[in-house]
Amino acid sequence: MCHVMAYTFTTTQEGDMLVVRVGGTRPALDADVIEQMWGFWSPLADRCRRDGIRRILSINSPLGQAKSTSMVALFKRFAEIGLTPSLRMAMVVADAHGRRVIELGAALAVEKGWSVKIFAAEDEARQWLMLD
Repeated sequence: MCHVMAYTFTTTQEGDMLVVRVGGTRPALDADVIEQMWGFWSPLADRCRRDGIRRILSINSPLGQAKSTSMVALFKRFAEIGLTPSLRMAMVVADAHGRRVIELGAALAVEKGWSVKIFAAEDEARQWLMLD
């Protein structure tokens, strides 16, 4: 029997900023990663539009190794998820390998006009989000 490990997602709102904490365990299969991310981020995009949220701080600490194929696929599909380029998104990724992998996807999003940046520390990410 195959058991798919799962991400965990928690959110808190601080004014016009949503703080997202991603934990749990990364699924082994890219398709499972994308399905779980899509299932979380799509309703979150609706919430951002509904509640006037302009900034997202995503703090990522799931167990397991990030894979470039799933991260690139996720960032390439931001618009399909329902996120808008007017959102500023900072992602905190403590481990160096995960940061490099996620930076690949973020670079594609930036090329398409998204305001996304990857950080190693939360305080730097918060400072960048407040620039405007």
